[in-house]
Amino acid sequence: MVLITYVSNFLLNREQEIHGAIKAIGNEFELIVSKAIKEEKLILLSLKNDKFYIGWVKEIPIPSQSNYLRIIPVFSGYRDKEKRLKFTSQYIEAYSLLIQDGKGSNFEDFNSDVVMPISEIITISFYDQEIYDILN
Repeated sequence: MVLITYVSNFLLNREQEIHGAIKAIGNEFELIVSKAIKEEKLILLSLKNDKFYIGWVKEIPIPSQSNYLRIIPVFSGYRDKEKRLKFTSQYIEAYSLLIQDGKGSNFEDFNSDVVMPISEIITISFYDQEIYDILN
């Protein structure tokens, strides 16, 4: 039991230290990623190849060291010629069906993480479905 407490405290302290470092000296990308994790906000990532992902950030990349971002996808698709979002995959529906079928208890059980090079991301923003619906 003591070992579990020690490991938990170590991991929590490490994450708090990373959040603190990002808040103090992080760039805009790192600040959004940190806030998305802390507040469990969805993010929209647009890639150089016109693909996009909407999802939850799974872990904080170590500032200025990690070249990759890991997310749990909720939606994905591509941008059309006018750069509008065209949804092709709705992971959230798949997660719901699998949970209903008893094949997991939450979306983290399905090993659907997407890892992408930060260098391929051209924009990152928070995603709010209500705002998206109003604007589109």
